[in-house]
Amino acid sequence: MPPEQKLSLDDLQRINETLHLKSPDELRLIHEALLANLPPQVQELFRQNVASAANRPPRPRLTEISAPALRALHGEALDLAIYEYVAERVHGADDPCTALSRLPRGLQVCYLSFVLEVEVMNGGLDQFFDNPSGEFSSLIAPALRELDAIEAAQMFEQVLSIVSKNPAEPDLDKIDHAFARLAEQFPARRAEYVRKHEDQFLTGAH
Repeated sequence: MPPEQKLSLDDLQRINETLHLKSPDELRLIHEALLANLPPQVQELFRQNVASAANRPPRPRLTEISAPALRALHGEALDLAIYEYVAERVHGADDPCTALSRLPRGLQVCYLSFVLEVEVMNGGLDQFFDNPSGEFSSLIAPALRELDAIEAAQMFEQVLSIVSKNPAEPDLDKIDHAFARLAEQFPARRAEYVRKHEDQFLTGAH
């Protein structure tokens, strides 16, 4: 694929579906082709950001779930480390909900609230349900209750009711703003949850 080739939406979809099959050289060509779709000034800014990121220390990762590993990370670093740890064990599973249920409950609570928060903040509740994250919808409210995000749990149950009545085109826009304000509290609630419920991450950890 020539770097200067412009990509259509169909091209992007096909590429996304086969990224895991690409070699490093093929991924480099795809990267250049994607850049070619951007204005020159944006291309240069993107390249500068990539170069800057390459000089940063690697983001901390969880290779095991232990008390010292959890205590060594804080804030966004902990959120991302838990997300990546769980995603490696859940994404691609024949039954992601079952795969998630086999992990310690603390990981489940943090992962579910983080995924919901990211989707809602990025594209609203519709995006959560439109993306693969939607398959976890029945697990969200119980996780939010354990996170002590009671109002968010109650509101999400209302959302589920709306979706069940009109799954094709649920009208969630009017709820997005109010729910996003509650989701803004999730990071602080996760930090408190990890501090108070460390045992919930260690039981059944592997």
